[in-house]
Amino acid sequence: TLGNTNLLIRISQCLARYASQSDRNLCLCYVVSYACGLPIRKQLARSICRKFDSVQSKLVEHIKDLEMLIPLLESCDLTVSSEKSLVLFIIDWSSFHNVDSEQCLKLLNCTRKTFLSPEDLLELGTHAQLTNSDDICVSWAEYMGNPHSKVCWDTSHIMDKMPRCGAGPYRVQNSTSKDGAHQQRAAIPSGPHPSAGAVRRSPSWVARRNPHLLAPRLRRSTIVKNALSQGFSKLRQKFRRNPNNTNN
Repeated sequence: TLGNTNLLIRISQCLARYASQSDRNLCLCYVVSYACGLPIRKQLARSICRKFDSVQSKLVEHIKDLEMLIPLLESCDLTVSSEKSLVLFIIDWSSFHNVDSEQCLKLLNCTRKTFLSPEDLLELGTHAQLTNSDDICVSWAEYMGNPHSKVCWDTSHIMDKMPRCGAGPYRVQNSTSKDGAHQQRAAIPSGPHPSAGAVRRSPSWVARRNPHLLAPRLRRSTIVKNALSQGFSKLRQKFRRNPNNTNN
């Protein structure tokens, strides 16, 4: 066991030394460490995140497994010029590696949509169409159709003003045509957001947003009330028949 431990340490040291020589080496060492499950992969991932803008072309060239990309794209430490450039990278990577719609959507869902303006979304939609990939277009439509967005609410991240953390300046609004056909959701500037506690205390909000969740609660409440009513009714009948029970 000691020998194996020393061997892993030496391998990690070699990878770290080799990765520091160039961006290409950094990406290749990350691929090797991830494929082998070496602990140093987290350190290499942080190095890639710190210089993401400058290594994007190397990532497209050398990373072929989307599972290796996800830890990078989800990282709050990711240093990227804008969320828009990150989405452009995802579309280009997906086009280069001919991924299917499910895989492309999985990558798109790693982004923080509240940091994308309406103009960004329109430009990105056009870029997706220019790839001439049906899978990318389908995944983009599903991405736009999802009213939710990945958001980091880590207080320490927000206090440190990490650029991808906290609520972005835009929110996603559902937009559908009169005939019910699906249309793209547009991001619009957001106002003050109610606190989570205020939302939880608002039954009307729950009823509007989640009627399927509220209905079972109402049914359970009705059942309990009926059971209590029947129980009290039987007790009243019992004491009426045996008035002396109160003295025993």
